[in-house]
Amino acid sequence: MIKFMTHEVEQKVDELKAKANEEYKTERRRILEESTLKLEEEFCKRTKDLENKRVIEKSNLIRKSKMVLLKEKEKIVNEVFDKVSDRLKRIRINESYFSEDNKMDLIYCLDKDVSFVRRFFNDKEIRLLDEFFLGGIVTSSKDNTVIKDDSFLMRLNVAKEKYMKFISEYLFKKVYH
Repeated sequence: MIKFMTHEVEQKVDELKAKANEEYKTERRRILEESTLKLEEEFCKRTKDLENKRVIEKSNLIRKSKMVLLKEKEKIVNEVFDKVSDRLKRIRINESYFSEDNKMDLIYCLDKDVSFVRRFFNDKEIRLLDEFFLGGIVTSSKDNTVIKDDSFLMRLNVAKEKYMKFISEYLFKKVYH
């Protein structure tokens, strides 16, 4: 009988060990699955964060390179217009700059053009135009209520504004193969 009871106890102990072992394995599997899931989620989150950071960095680099390119293009265009300004400074005006119906009282021109303008407008008051205007003439009424700016600077600025798109396209043609 003692043997039977010992056998029963050993069987019960074995059952408890097996049950505990099974519970241990189940709990271990559950913990591993939770940990694996958490690690996978963390990995996905970090991967997304890195991808977002990479996209932002790439976008910033592209934007910066475009800004550098635009500044260089602007520098080149300004150099072209500076050269045009230098050439305009050397040009003397001629009769094509004057309109026959000019009813203005004051005429402004560069010092180098005064004698020519005086021949064309001998009855008008002639004043000196600042070198900044590059040449041409500016006319106005006595009281300066009406001013007509036909200076080279004004013509250059109008051309710059009106034709900048074409100028840029010409200077910075894209070559397609």
